Amino acid sequence: MKALKFIKIVFMSLLTLVVVVLLLLGWFGSGWGIKSTPQDHPFYSGEPRMIAHRGVSDAAPENTLAATDRALELGFEAMEIDIKESADQQFFLFHDRNGSRLLNDPGPVGPQDLDIIQQWPLYYKGQATDHRIPDLESFLSQYRGELTLYFDVKRHGNDRYAYLADKLWEIIQRYDLVDKAFVGSDFLFTAYLEYRYPELHTVFTGPGDGNIFIYHWIPKKFRPDFIISYAREVTPDHLEWLRRNDLMHRRMLYGVNEETFQDVIQMGVPILVVDYHPVMADHLNQ
Repeated sequence: MKALKFIKIVFMSLLTLVVVVLLLLGWFGSGWGIKSTPQDHPFYSGEPRMIAHRGVSDAAPENTLAATDRALELGFEAMEIDIKESADQQFFLFHDRNGSRLLNDPGPVGPQDLDIIQQWPLYYKGQATDHRIPDLESFLSQYRGELTLYFDVKRHGNDRYAYLADKLWEIIQRYDLVDKAFVGSDFLFTAYLEYRYPELHTVFTGPGDGNIFIYHWIPKKFRPDFIISYAREVTPDHLEWLRRNDLMHRRMLYGVNEETFQDVIQMGVPILVVDYHPVMADHLNQ
């Protein structure tokens, strides 16, 4: 009996703690209700939008100036770029943890100063090229105002998420990109950004099945503006859940390529991060 009473006390204590934490989160986060939708931003309209995944790399490596120029040439209005921080605290455009795929070197990419990183030739289809890894500031100086940019922040073990978020916000402000930028990463990073800088548009990588009910339990001040997941993970139940909760206009998909494109179009998800192929041309130019 004593053991049972002890278990009951522990259970009630934990339950009380959970309730207190939820109440505090709700108070600090302005409750759990419906999040307001910007009325004058095109990406919240529910109309179809296509974002070039790391640019268009049909003739040059991804996340490069050449891939960006190609995206502009084809008429993309938005582009996703991956950004990491160098050892000397400079953002640069690169997706992978290491250089095996793009640098023909299995070593990690990031624990070096930027000037070292930019000496390495990027590889394309197994061959070295003249292309180099761009740094973010030079990239923005060249393309500011030409594209809406989706910054996918790759922390890759960098646990200074508040520092990285504050630094990225300063850059976005300085280049006047607040209305032309999305920032995505893991939940802690995006929740911090959403709470600290609510005018910024944030993207949370979530599941593609129906089990995303936790989204409604995130307090509004911490809740990211958009949900993104891999196209092949999306189920009919999840699409029905989005429609039922009026969240389709806050949904993005990546992993959209020539094989998945037609199926994804039928889903009705409005914002697609695409690996461009000519089969997409008619939709891109609509």
